[in-house]
Amino acid sequence: MTGKTISLLLTGVLLLGASSCSSMWKSGATGPAFKAGDYRLGGGAGLNVQSSDFNGTDTDTLAANFDLGRFYSEHLELGVRFGFTSVDAGTAETDTLSTLILGRWYVDSRSATRPWFEIGLGTSNVDTGTVDVSGFL
Repeated sequence: MTGKTISLLLTGVLLLGASSCSSMWKSGATGPAFKAGDYRLGGGAGLNVQSSDFNGTDTDTLAANFDLGRFYSEHLELGVRFGFTSVDAGTAETDTLSTLILGRWYVDSRSATRPWFEIGLGTSNVDTGTVDVSGFL
């Protein structure tokens, strides 16, 4: 994966996160409770760059996921997550695609910070260029 592609992906995810979460950081902010029929679009991204002195291998990891969920009550959300992870370790590259069906239980659906518990079941496909393996998550 090229540096330009990584930069574009990270910029897009950061802009999405900043625009969707900006009101949550106001002091004492609360929002309306989730209600049945509401939808949530979300995602996340991570970048890890590591240089190892042990064997001289540099490892770069890029991970991104996008979620779509529907609320069935103030606290219960059911949805789907699509994920992508790319790991470059020296000359080896591994790409992983995953799809997950998830359920979330929001402990507090009104405060600025809305913690949740999540459980999911899905599939994953790992491609190393020479090996292509599928399995369950």
